[in-house]
Order: sequence, then structure tokens, then C-alpha cells
Amino acid sequence: MELALTRVGQSSDPARRSSRSSGVSSKTMNDYRRSARLFVDLMGDHPVNSITPEEVIEFREKLLMLPARYFHDRPFRDLSTIDECIEAADVLDRQTEAEIEQEIEDGRLSPDQRDHVFRERAVPRMKKKTVKKHFTGMNAIWANLLNQGLPEARKLFNPFSGLMPLKSEIADEMTERLKLSTETVQAIFTNDRIVAEMTQRPEDRSIEFWVLMVTCFEGMRREESAQLLLDDVTVDTAIPYLSVCKGPGKQIKTQAAERDLPIHPLLEHLGFTAYVRHMRRQGYKMVFPKLCDTRPGTRARSTARWFARILAEVGTYKHGSVMHSWRGTMSTKLTSAGVPLPTVQDILGHARDNTASIYYIEPATLDDKRDAMSRVTYGLKPAPGNRLVPDRPVGVDLRIVASNAETTC
Repeated sequence: MELALTRVGQSSDPARRSSRSSGVSSKTMNDYRRSARLFVDLMGDHPVNSITPEEVIEFREKLLMLPARYFHDRPFRDLSTIDECIEAADVLDRQTEAEIEQEIEDGRLSPDQRDHVFRERAVPRMKKKTVKKHFTGMNAIWANLLNQGLPEARKLFNPFSGLMPLKSEIADEMTERLKLSTETVQAIFTNDRIVAEMTQRPEDRSIEFWVLMVTCFEGMRREESAQLLLDDVTVDTAIPYLSVCKGPGKQIKTQAAERDLPIHPLLEHLGFTAYVRHMRRQGYKMVFPKLCDTRPGTRARSTARWFARILAEVGTYKHGSVMHSWRGTMSTKLTSAGVPLPTVQDILGHARDNTASIYYIEPATLDDKRDAMSRVTYGLKPAPGNRLVPDRPVGVDLRIVASNAETTC
């Protein structure tokens, strides 16, 4: 097959062949193929040497209009084409706008609330971070095509180069993930589901409860929590700690994500170390072996759904309030408690971002991290029976705040 005549739908085949020698994982190659299929679905299956920058820009704009869950949500999953999904989402948003205008006319909303309420009710569209992933995949496919060394390949240029969303745009978008206020965390810990869990012995509590607690108090990514092995947990030392590391069946996001984290004193009070000892006596290898989905990268889905139900029950669920919100909340509270930024980055598994902190400031020790993490209590205190309770009466204003999360710990 002449490379210049290769169509987009076939373009991932040369990439797959070259990936065997370049060390690209099968998961990454599957992501590349999904990106190629998405381009074909939206733009048509053209010869690769006919793709223009204008078409790539149109592809990017269509991705940004695509419903984020177009293959899951009921209004879209039975539609035939992706273009129909975009049109259906536009229709729903126009209906939402009409409903909001009617509520304003009836006096149930003020005009000042219009934009905020629409953002809350509108169909969520594909995030720029996801768009960038698809552009990364298409860039990789084109790079492999260009590197085949055939005469036709030398005539090709990469139309995707330089057109992916900017890092600054993605950073602005990421601020939409909501942080959890102290009132919200207290409401979570007085929710019937959580209270019922805490009345049981540590070894009898559900897997979802423990994954949520580890994510909450350790500031870990949800999949980092869900994929822990018992060998990753060291409890019989002066400072018990968890190790986030690579291993069979495990994934980490970046090299900086490999780290040791002391077990938070409140997590220890909940009986997490007792739970770990129990799982070892039972002969398990994983800390959370009974999760519904055991595929790497998806183990925490059941916990995420469980957490969403809790937020709905306490009246604080909003789009953007997810398990990852615990990381943003932990980061905010550590910073507000006066913890140095390099230590915050070491706890969260973020790469240090300037020369001084990389080369001249020593990595935070377990003692440093334990001191820092102990400052974050979310307004909770230990109670008898391996329980946690609010350190003051729960207020009636239970809100998830985005940009002005409380600065008290």
C-alpha cells in the first residue's frame, strides 16, 4: 500500500507495527486507534495526505461540542452518528435556556443567576484535556507515518502539529473541578451510609468505604488508592506508610507520582492498619481485592459511583464534584496551613516546577509529610470505636465551593 494513499482509518496500522520496537503500550495504541476512529466518524475517511489544517481545526471544534458521555448517556447512546449526538446536545441546551428564561420570568431565578444555572444544567461537553489526548494520538500516528522512510512519506506534513489546546487553556478548565468545603466533608461523615460503615469493625467495612477514606486522607488519585497491594503498605514501623509505585497490573500517572505517604493519623484511627493486617491474615495480595472492576485504570469506578450517591443524599452533588475533588481540597488545605509548596508537590505526586525546588530543596521526608498531613483534619476529630465525627455541629449551609474553598483546616 502506498503510504500517501493510506486513509485515516488505516493509519494506526503502521503506528501499531512500529510501536512494537518503540515500547508503546497496547493501551496507548488502543487510545491512538480510538482517536483515528473518532476523526473518521466526524470528518470522513480521507487519504492522509489530503488532510488540511482547516479540517483539523474543524475536527477540534467538533470535539469540543461533543457530549462528554455521548456513548453512555441515554439521550445519545441510541443515535447513529456522532454529528447527531452534537445536534441532540444542542437541542437539549436550547431547551434548558428556555426553561431558565421561564424561571426568571416567574421570579424563581434572578437574571444574575442565568449564566451560573445554565453551566450547571447544560450538557457537559468534551474537555480540552480530552481533546488534547486525541490530538496527541493523531500526532503520534502522523509521526510514525512520516518516519516510515518511504518517498511518499516525505511528501506528507503533520496537519495536527501546533493545533492542540494550549496548556494554559487546559489549566483554566481544570479549575472547574470543585473543592469540598469543611461543611460538605462534615455532612459526608454524618451521612447514613458512612455512619453505618463506621459502626462496623474495620475488617467488616466495605471496600468502597476504604478506597474513599484512603483517597480522602492521603490525597491520592482514586486509582492509586484502588490498586494498592498489601506489599505497598508498611504498618509495623514508627511511621506507617503507603508506597505508590509501579508494579504488575498497576499504573502510575507520571514518574513524580511514585512516592511514599505516611498513613494519616485520622485514617489510622479509623482502623486502616487493622484492616490491612486482617487482609494479610486472609492471604490476599491486594488491599482492596473485591472491587467490581479489576481492570487497571478502572478499579475505583464503583467507589466513584458510591461517593456520587452520598453527595446526592447530603444535597451537595454538582457537576465537577468527583473523587478527584479530594486532591484539590487537600492541596488547598495544605497550602493554607503553611506547608511549603515543594512538600505539597511531594505529597500529591506532582513534579516540582522550578530549578530551586528541583536541585536545592531536599525531598520531603516521611516526618515532613506526616507533620504536614496532620494539619489537615477537614474539621473532624477521633471518636470511640474507630469513628470520626465533626469537631463542631454541622451547619445547614452545605455547599461545594469552587474557587474560594475554606482556608481553615
